[in-house]
Amino acid sequence: MQRNAWINTISTLVFSAFCALLRWLQNINVFEEETGLVKAGSALNYLVALVAIGAAVALWVLCRPLERYSAPTEPEEAFADAPRGLMAVLVAAALAAAVGSVFFFFTGSSLLLRVTALLSLLSVPALMLYPYLPRWGTLGAVLSLAPVLSFSVYLVAAYREYAGNPVVWSYAPLILAVAAVLYGAFQMSAYLFYRPRPVMAIYSGCLAPVLALGILMDTAAGAARLVLGAWSVGLLALSGLLILNLSEKSAADDGDMDEDYE
Repeated sequence: MQRNAWINTISTLVFSAFCALLRWLQNINVFEEETGLVKAGSALNYLVALVAIGAAVALWVLCRPLERYSAPTEPEEAFADAPRGLMAVLVAAALAAAVGSVFFFFTGSSLLLRVTALLSLLSVPALMLYPYLPRWGTLGAVLSLAPVLSFSVYLVAAYREYAGNPVVWSYAPLILAVAAVLYGAFQMSAYLFYRPRPVMAIYSGCLAPVLALGILMDTAAGAARLVLGAWSVGLLALSGLLILNLSEKSAADDGDMDEDYE
């Protein structure tokens, strides 16, 4: 499964870098300096949207064939045998998320954003130790909900913060990034509640960086960019771990599947 894990990871990073480049070009070329309004007729606006949609479709095409493999439904098995390199990525991402959360708290312009920052800081241990959470039973399941709660609150806070802004392009990528990371965290958490959807969990872990790393080129998102970027990288690492723990389906598995259809 190492080959599949590397293909998905590298493809995700390539798509993410391309989306980030286009978003950067959009920010420096599309918005008027004096008014902040979007220049009419810019092809970059359409290109950014089309590339993001194309990347989402391409990643689904890569992830869908993984259905033919047998995926463990027990969380201990799904997140087992995490390589040291992967754990190092999670630790680095967690530290980045912690730094971003602290800055987010002090720069937040509303009480709701500061609450989001505190919840984000509380979810840092979950990101750092995610492969070990299944061993902690109920406590691990509760900890896995911390990022889900954090990004749910942030989604509401971000919408309230920017709802009055007439320039949709100035905040829509941030809203989509928060939603993507939220969905990825939710799919990973489902494993600890014994409701896994393996392919969707892998796909959401790959999709989050494409949308979240693109807003690193924004100027309005502030410290939240670091939090979202760190979590998206962590979700991509967890997605790779889920792929590593896939296995070839046995004849018994195929027989059980046939019985289920009958």
